[in-house]
Amino acid sequence: MRDIRLALRALSKSPGFTAVAVVSLALGIGANTAIFSLVNTVLLRPLPYAEPDRIAIIWENNFPRHRERNVVNPANWLEWKGRNDVFSDIALSSWSALTLTGGGAPERIVGRAVTASLFPVLGVRPAIGRAFTPAEEAAAAVRGAATPVILSDGLWRRRFGADPGILGQPIATSDGRAVVVGVLPRRFRPLGTEEYWEPFPFTERARSFSGRYAVGWGRLKSGVTFERAQAALSTVARGLEREHPDFDTGWGVQVIPLAKDVVGSSRFLLLILFSTVTLVLAMACANVASLVLSRAAGRRREFAIRIALGASRARLARHAMTETLLLSLAGGAAGIGVAVWGLKVLVAAAGDAIPRLEEVTLDGRTLAFALAVSCVVGALLGLAGWWRRDRDLAGELRGEGTRSTSDARSLHVRAALAGVQIATAVVLLAGTGLLVRSMGNLRSVDPGIDPTGVLTFQVDMPPRYDTPEKQSAFLDQLSSGIGSLPGVRSVGIGSSVPFGNTDTATRFTADGLPDPPAGEEPVAEVRRIDARYLATLGIPLVAGRGLTDADRPGAPSVVLVNRTLARQILGGNGVGRRLTVRYEPASVEIVGVVGDVRLGGLDADVRPAIYYPVRQTSSGAMTVAVRASHGAALLPAIRSELRRIDPDVPMDRIADLDRMMTDSLGPRRFPMYFLAPFSATALLLAAVGVYGVISLAVSQRRREIGVRIALGAAPSDVLRLVLTRAFLLAALGAVAGTAVALVATRAMRTLLFRVAPGDPVALAAGALIVVSIALLAAWLPARRATRTDPMTALKQE
Repeated sequence: MRDIRLALRALSKSPGFTAVAVVSLALGIGANTAIFSLVNTVLLRPLPYAEPDRIAIIWENNFPRHRERNVVNPANWLEWKGRNDVFSDIALSSWSALTLTGGGAPERIVGRAVTASLFPVLGVRPAIGRAFTPAEEAAAAVRGAATPVILSDGLWRRRFGADPGILGQPIATSDGRAVVVGVLPRRFRPLGTEEYWEPFPFTERARSFSGRYAVGWGRLKSGVTFERAQAALSTVARGLEREHPDFDTGWGVQVIPLAKDVVGSSRFLLLILFSTVTLVLAMACANVASLVLSRAAGRRREFAIRIALGASRARLARHAMTETLLLSLAGGAAGIGVAVWGLKVLVAAAGDAIPRLEEVTLDGRTLAFALAVSCVVGALLGLAGWWRRDRDLAGELRGEGTRSTSDARSLHVRAALAGVQIATAVVLLAGTGLLVRSMGNLRSVDPGIDPTGVLTFQVDMPPRYDTPEKQSAFLDQLSSGIGSLPGVRSVGIGSSVPFGNTDTATRFTADGLPDPPAGEEPVAEVRRIDARYLATLGIPLVAGRGLTDADRPGAPSVVLVNRTLARQILGGNGVGRRLTVRYEPASVEIVGVVGDVRLGGLDADVRPAIYYPVRQTSSGAMTVAVRASHGAALLPAIRSELRRIDPDVPMDRIADLDRMMTDSLGPRRFPMYFLAPFSATALLLAAVGVYGVISLAVSQRRREIGVRIALGAAPSDVLRLVLTRAFLLAALGAVAGTAVALVATRAMRTLLFRVAPGDPVALAAGALIVVSIALLAAWLPARRATRTDPMTALKQE
């Protein structure tokens, strides 16, 4: 307690030093605490399911087709289930949707169609009610049967007022077939954005070896490893490949721990972020250490007097350590506030780049991390302040000139710290430069559409529109009704829009070409569009004709293909050629070729694509694109028009297409937005470090500078002398930083787009900026040196 009182008294006598040290440490510790909170939640905290380390997610894969994690064919899943000896149970799920009616505007909610085994696999039971029965699962394939549903706790409370009496009661939906049988616990975390669950319908189509659209899940038996499960299902997959070569050739199975699948590529991103803030903390500590060294040099006589009065060296070391620990603990306490604010910013900026953000909190483990970092930093700073104090302190009382030697050593240490700061700043700036160049390359990519002024939304047609004819009539009314609104220039309807939800991919063959071996057929993305879709989105027609309103049910089956399919597969425009597609209708004629569109995002490769007339196929959900001068202002009128046509059809996923394109860059933009401010902070810290070193050097060489001026040195000569020292320090640090950046930026390869990790422009720019800022920081003490009065400098000796 006596040490604490003495330390508090000493720190209060140096408020400037204390404030700068606490603020520097608060920024460094706070940033580390915020990022550790993300790491703790995403990488360290178990998923909120029973024994999550035994839960696997099961994908199919086809590496020659670059499908590492592909959705699953239900018939294959049934074979896995029947031949399984490594899972205590396996489950299957696919996305579904339900439109709630009654009590206001219709609302489309997203859910999952699941086998009854999913809840045992996840280890969850309904909080009220029950799970699905085998009889209900079997009845799900029967058309017209009542659908039992299990609600999420959030939907139950939001839409139904947490009424327990809803169990066993039908709920108002667009088809009136849903009956609530259970509600899941509040603590249960959905696997995605789903709000309800219904039995998976094993229809005749689902039991056929055709189409992949589901996801597999499994719970390992006790003692079974993921490696053994992978080997077992791979053996089953090879057997299916032999039994069904037309469908399963080239396809395997991927068994992945659920936690690893949830984290995905964000693990690498989080490690990059954590490494960045650790470097910034190290730079902040270096600056504080430099201040501590200066403070220690000024207090050598004080400590010498204490030793002369009987204080032991251990006692003085403990006092020095107490001061720095108090500083770091104060910085850590302030850093908690910085972390709270920083987390809000990070969560808002991260978007979809990092999973499980809704679970992020400053829990006990995170606070313990902040305390541990504070203590370690305090101990290291204490050592930095003491390691030269115990050298010949008694000489201070005898006046034996130890100060100059001590000051020289202190200067060398501070110069080394400043050099490390410069090198670190170069590494961070080089990384930021690579991300900036990558983002510039992305923004220069031609998306293949004109998104400006296009408003999109989705409509989910009720089951009563169960034929292409009925759907076509509804879409005709909707398109003409919206098209008649003031300011609307064009209305297009399709199964999806670029950068939004995606449809499916399918195999196909073309007439006039040899039949490829099984499993090697070309694959194309499938989209369904109406006659005005191309004009609304600004997709050019390259050859042939576009779709027309005459392409309806009963008319010849036609399609459009994109330029990539025509060039890569057909060797030309392909107009007039016929395709055999594993889709409905299967035999179609190509009537036109359209421009390439980056359907999956600006950073996605352009793949072959086939566009079907939307009125010749059936679909429950369609996306409407409206090109208008003020699309957002038309929303009330569009809602009114939709209610006039059919009040039970919901309107959701409303978005501006230009904004969707920008938002699609979020996962790539987030690292740049994160790294840029920390690079600026690192640059500022490096500048402060250089300023401190050059100021100390000028102070120590005041007599020398005075002599030079007395002997006729011009101010420009003195300026050159000081700035040369600063340039050498900055250049050495920049060279070291560039060498480290050449190695370190290789880890960023997956974050970059059309730019190499060792890009010379980014590296040179980072080094040039740091050297320039270092010279600018050295300018002030250099200018002060030119104003040295030689008589005053000489009299001081």
